[in-house]
Amino acid sequence: MTNKKQDVNVRITKQTVSIGEQTYQLRHIARVQRWEVPPDYSALLSRHLGRGFAMLVILVIANAFLVVAGHLPIPLLQVGDVLAAGTIVVATVVGFIRAIRAHTRYVLLVETLNPVGALRSDDRKTIDDLVEQIADAMENPPDNPKLITVYNVVTGDQINQSGHNNVGKEVSFGG
Repeated sequence: MTNKKQDVNVRITKQTVSIGEQTYQLRHIARVQRWEVPPDYSALLSRHLGRGFAMLVILVIANAFLVVAGHLPIPLLQVGDVLAAGTIVVATVVGFIRAIRAHTRYVLLVETLNPVGALRSDDRKTIDDLVEQIADAMENPPDNPKLITVYNVVTGDQINQSGHNNVGKEVSFGG
């Protein structure tokens, strides 16, 4: 699996569907669907606040070390500390704001014995069109091979599913 967006060829024949390097027997596909992966805002907030807090702790420890080593007088608030803390806070807030602007991602989910997220796209229509084409081929295999090129997608990986009613799905798509 790669996290890099790329153009991928989807080839549908009378017996198989090839998505990039992966090939599936049409007769073994139980279902094909679009799966939505919304951004996890609480994880994004936690990650950015954690990084900001860690940087502030490092700043405090560095100051304490410099005071103990005698390189700094006991600081009330040194100008450099204020600038460093301000930079850390601004970087944390800006990073979080950029992260929360993330869009829902759409996954082409091919279910054989195990569900496989074959492609990920930021464009819902791209995935919806592929779902329709593959579902149509499952019912009416084409007489001639059909080649579809999809643009700016990320190739996928197996979905690990636990629980019931699709609770606990985890997709190995990066980014």
